Amino acid sequence: VLAVLAAGFVHYVLNVMLPLVFQLVATALGDSGGWVVLAIGTSATGLVTTAFLAGFAVALYLDLRVRSEGLDLQLEADQHFAGAP
Repeated sequence: VLAVLAAGFVHYVLNVMLPLVFQLVATALGDSGGWVVLAIGTSATGLVTTAFLAGFAVALYLDLRVRSEGLDLQLEADQHFAGAP
């Protein structure tokens, strides 16, 4: 539960708060290129948050599989008995 809350907080900061910075810079630049800064900043923020959430989901799924199926014990047994015929 704590990991999901942490991921949600990171997503909020990156996807909501950071574009506000780009919006302020775009407003300060005006029509001379502010929309370019806003577009690049928003795209970069979306790219980072999407990759972060995808990686988080994969790590959470892998942890769930390892814990539920006992794969960590299987890997340890395979390493311990690797030389056995």
